[in-house]
Amino acid sequence: MRRGGHFTTGETASSLTAVLGDVRVSGVAGVIGPALFSVMSFVSEQLYEGGDALRASVSTLVLGRYGWLQAAAFVVIAIVMLILSRLLYISLPKGQRLRLATRLLVLVGLGFLFVGIFKTDLAAGPVTPQGLAHLSAGGTSAIAFPIACLLLVSSLRQDRRWRGLATYTLVTGCLGIILGIAQLTVPQTFDLFGLQERLMGVNGLIWMGVMSAKAAVLSASPRVAAAS
Repeated sequence: MRRGGHFTTGETASSLTAVLGDVRVSGVAGVIGPALFSVMSFVSEQLYEGGDALRASVSTLVLGRYGWLQAAAFVVIAIVMLILSRLLYISLPKGQRLRLATRLLVLVGLGFLFVGIFKTDLAAGPVTPQGLAHLSAGGTSAIAFPIACLLLVSSLRQDRRWRGLATYTLVTGCLGIILGIAQLTVPQTFDLFGLQERLMGVNGLIWMGVMSAKAAVLSASPRVAAAS
């Protein structure tokens, strides 16, 4: 109940508990998601006949008999990225860079969703509308993710609870730019195309897990909601 336009003590405590519970659940989901994606991708890789992890794109796994498994893995990571974007927004000090960064992470999440929905084309095959949509979505995510990381650095530095991850996020963003440029410029026929793509993926997956774990740990303290 409000009094004079303000929340009562009971309402404030209830709201704080709801926020902390939301952050904790989201954080746990953010830790489990990347691990689940890795397991699903590994299984999909083992079931794909004639696959070559060093040369072939992860996306080609959706073309196999059990391609639905890899497609589902992309959807899982899309959902986790959308959750993480909101998690960071309610956990970090508000500002223009934070708003832009979290919107870019939403764009990354939507990109992975499209990657999971639209199948890629074979490297030596014709270009199809579905393959073009897949390629565009993947390219957009590859560009948006490192930029989002770089924009988040200032917000992380402003909060002493998150300050320790500022440098790590900066490094993740820089690696993302380097690997992203390689992803967009190197042809899929390159002998190590699959390896560099997987390195880019690992860079992002580990960051997602670390940031989510940090939020989950901080949610044990009421101060985690101070910036929200």
